[in-house]
Amino acid sequence: MTFQFKATKEQIRQIGANAIDYSRPIGLGFLYHRSDLVIRIEDIELEDGNLNLDYVAGRCVKLFIRNIGDEMWEIPDSPTPDYQTWVTKYPTNEALVESVVKCDRRLDKH
Repeated sequence: MTFQFKATKEQIRQIGANAIDYSRPIGLGFLYHRSDLVIRIEDIELEDGNLNLDYVAGRCVKLFIRNIGDEMWEIPDSPTPDYQTWVTKYPTNEALVESVVKCDRRLDKH
C-alpha cells in the first residue's frame, strides 16, 4: 500500500528530522551512533527531489519519500520495526507524516 500526501519541501525535511530523532542504531550502527546528534532541517538534503535516508550517524532510519509532482509525495511501503526504528514513536507512515503535516488529502493505492 502507498500513502500519498501533500507537503512542502521544508515539511518533508522536518518529517525526515523527526524520523532521525526517534531512530536508534542497529547492528554495527552502534559504532557510528552519536547520542548528542542535533538534526536541523537545513542539514537534510533532498536527492533528485526525493527524501532518502538510510543510516544517519549510525541510526537506522530507512525512510524514502518520493515526490510525485508539485507538492504531492508518497511513501511506498509500510514501516517495520526491524528497519524503520522510528516506529516506536510513529507506528505508521501516516503518524510520521502527521507529526508535521495535517493530512487532508490521503490516497491509498494497492
